[in-house]
Amino acid sequence: DEEDLRGFGWYYLWNVCRGQAVRAVPGEGMVEVAFAPDGRTFATGGSNGMIRIWDRESLMQKNELPVDPNPLDQYRSLDLLYSPAGDVLAGLSRERCQDESGRVVLFDVGSGDSWPLAHGAPDNVVQIAFKEDGNTLITAERDGHIRLWNTSTGQPIGKPRQLNKGATWRRAAFSSDLRLLAAGGPKSTLEPPQANPLRDVLLTVYDLETGDPVSEFQTDQSILGKLQFTQ
Repeated sequence: DEEDLRGFGWYYLWNVCRGQAVRAVPGEGMVEVAFAPDGRTFATGGSNGMIRIWDRESLMQKNELPVDPNPLDQYRSLDLLYSPAGDVLAGLSRERCQDESGRVVLFDVGSGDSWPLAHGAPDNVVQIAFKEDGNTLITAERDGHIRLWNTSTGQPIGKPRQLNKGATWRRAAFSSDLRLLAAGGPKSTLEPPQANPLRDVLLTVYDLETGDPVSEFQTDQSILGKLQFTQ
């Protein structure tokens, strides 16, 4: 059978256009949704720092995992990512929605146990990705470093690699095959109004095997809202 590449958005709009009832997941302040690899369950991240696991068919809540609970009036951004096998869930939590970096907590989906990365600067992570075997997590960080982590322990693997010296990454994205990293941040330390808002961001694509830049271009800050490779 061919893989169904249609995602949640496609089915949602299909049901809306056909007049079908669209069920809603209960809860407040939802800021992120991620489906497990088998498609049977999905996780939602709330602005209160809570992750909830749901059954896709019944929409019954199966588990609740606290990243760092806070009152809803302290709004936060939360990225979620399942490991390829679906047994580990990574949460990248930012204290406020406008923050570019945050800290990572790993969860055992079955037991609900959690453990943070053993990071000296835990709030420095901009983006995360799992390697194909699911045993290694990769982090891209504000100071231009790439780090590898053991997903079972949260301990670092080897030494960090610095791809960009003297610059700050505000957003980053890994390609699906983990061969490339796109990362962007201010190209100038000038503060407005001296900086040009139409060309004040430098976006660079790196070869992750060699660490060398592949391409770069100047753009505006709108690209930093969300950065993602096409499949």
